[in-house]
Amino acid sequence: MVSSSSRLIAVLGFILLLVVYLSFACLYILSIALGHGSPEWIDKASSFMMSGLTLFAPYAVNKVSSIGK
Repeated sequence: MVSSSSRLIAVLGFILLLVVYLSFACLYILSIALGHGSPEWIDKASSFMMSGLTLFAPYAVNKVSSIGK
């Protein structure tokens, strides 16, 4: 197994993005639990979360293309 800086950066980015996503989820659940209803920022957060998922599109395409080989 060969180590590379790009893989390290990808893993660190994934961990950071996961922390941000989990933070949004915790804040949303807290808002619902306190009886405030759905927060007004949830639309902007969901747009941000969808754009964050596009960072992993090349990895997904690469894995799908390698299945056919």
